[in-house]
Amino acid sequence: VAFCAAIGNYVYQYTHPVTSLTLLTEMQNKSDDIVLIGKNGKPTVVDFWAPWCENCKSSAPTLYSIEDEYRSRVNFVLINGDLNENWPIIERFGV
Repeated sequence: VAFCAAIGNYVYQYTHPVTSLTLLTEMQNKSDDIVLIGKNGKPTVVDFWAPWCENCKSSAPTLYSIEDEYRSRVNFVLINGDLNENWPIIERFGV
């Protein structure tokens, strides 16, 4: 049974690869709200990213691992710079 489950998991991962954009989008969706900055006693990491940014995509797996490890002690806020609704935040941070 375990062998069949392992094969099934491999096939699923092969047919549904996790891309950097998937990681970034997932992190943004579960991202803390920006209003938490300075209000809950935790340091905050604010990451501005865009789907076309190669540096953003290459750092996504590392950022994902860091977020996974430190989520309980650090706020992580991800901002997609390509979304018009985020322009006030982008301008406020001077990015």
